[in-house]
Amino acid sequence: MFGEQRHHTHVWLAAIPALAITLAGCSTPATEASVSTSATHSHGEGAHTHDAAALPVVEDFPTTVTWDDARVAALQAYADTNENVTITVDGETISITGNGIPDHETGTFPNSGNPNAISAQDVAVTLARTATYVGEPTSIKVFGISLGGVPFDPGTAERDPSTGTPIEAFNSGVFNAGEDFNNAHVQPDGTYHYHGIPTSLADLGGATHGTLVGFAADGFPVYTLFGYDVPGDANSAVRALSSSWQLRDGERAAGEPEGAYNGDYTSDFVFVEGSGDLDECNGLFTVTPDFPEGTYAYFITDDFPYIPRCVMGQITMEGVLTQGGPAGGPSGGDMSERPRPDERPPGAPAP
Repeated sequence: MFGEQRHHTHVWLAAIPALAITLAGCSTPATEASVSTSATHSHGEGAHTHDAAALPVVEDFPTTVTWDDARVAALQAYADTNENVTITVDGETISITGNGIPDHETGTFPNSGNPNAISAQDVAVTLARTATYVGEPTSIKVFGISLGGVPFDPGTAERDPSTGTPIEAFNSGVFNAGEDFNNAHVQPDGTYHYHGIPTSLADLGGATHGTLVGFAADGFPVYTLFGYDVPGDANSAVRALSSSWQLRDGERAAGEPEGAYNGDYTSDFVFVEGSGDLDECNGLFTVTPDFPEGTYAYFITDDFPYIPRCVMGQITMEGVLTQGGPAGGPSGGDMSERPRPDERPPGAPAP
């Protein structure tokens, strides 16, 4: 794996339901990589083959799930312990308000790689209580939000100066993003946000199912790393789930930065269906501690894409991060469908 994340667990919370919404982001995160439907792929010399994994059959799981009264009560119980966020319910809508300040230990900001200080935001988002699986990936700016109102923002604003190719936050030294032990750092407007596994929210011991750390823009739950070996069996072993995004082989193509594919750039990766446990958006159908009857769920992994770059459900979240502008980016802009990764040439900046 390239761009290894830091997994120092300082404070972790039990698996409690939490909510998420796309908020202001420092990135243009639509995954700028290709999609392959074969578990065998070749990109120049050193081509390799991956054993295809059998993803759960969609028909065996519900494609629509609801955050019922019991689950909402758990959300509100969490909010009662966190002075930085409030969760309320009005009919079929859940509202999340807060200041965007994490309720856990953070690294030092500013630091040598990140000159920005964490500051309060005005978080006000809404979410439909029912999440619906569509089955087609929709790329979005910011994937979702954590328990305490901190955005999941996997991409970066940094680009290769010659080609405009997006640079990954976890890279070999192209630039120093100044992330802390939560795989997070701070935007110029003061927004603290995660680029990878939020270690202070997660139990990474591997003995139990991954922690529920938030929701995606479509309302489906987001977990950290560990899922059931048999997705339909909560009594099966727990193991780290793997992404189906693979590092390309060989040298980068014309129009991309010079050199071999090494994970420095988003376009260094290709989705190879069946090569890992998860789909293009780092999700799968599975039972979870919160949804014993089954649900579609996302997992933050310790390899690319780390935090998903797209959603498979109908986006229902809306909201405003006042200091950063409307949900979707620090300059404003609504959450909307973005081009599929394979609809842009490699290295082309996201629109």
